Amino acid sequence: MNNWTNTLTKFLKYFYLEYEEDTAEDYKDATSVTSDQTKYKKGGHCSITGMSHKYDQEVSFEDALSSFKRSLTQEEASSIKFSSESEEYADVEEHDTKRDWTTITITKN
Repeated sequence: MNNWTNTLTKFLKYFYLEYEEDTAEDYKDATSVTSDQTKYKKGGHCSITGMSHKYDQEVSFEDALSSFKRSLTQEEASSIKFSSESEEYADVEEHDTKRDWTTITITKN
């Protein structure tokens, strides 16, 4: 596999692309990919009770991006550019805890 395919495989561990079942092979000819949704994390334990989580846990955009960056080799990291953008939801209300959404784009160098 080449750097781009390896990078896409790692990216898809943390982020969704167009469809849930997308693979790196689906995007091997693309020069960039964009995501606006992180994947949920399986397992883990409650910090209060110590019991295993019954359901998958939501992963913040920042945590997913950080984990993705740490997974890259030096060569993979230098072969791509990152860009991201955040915007507030148009229909956000005062009581909403999630007020904005973020997209990340990785582009082949």
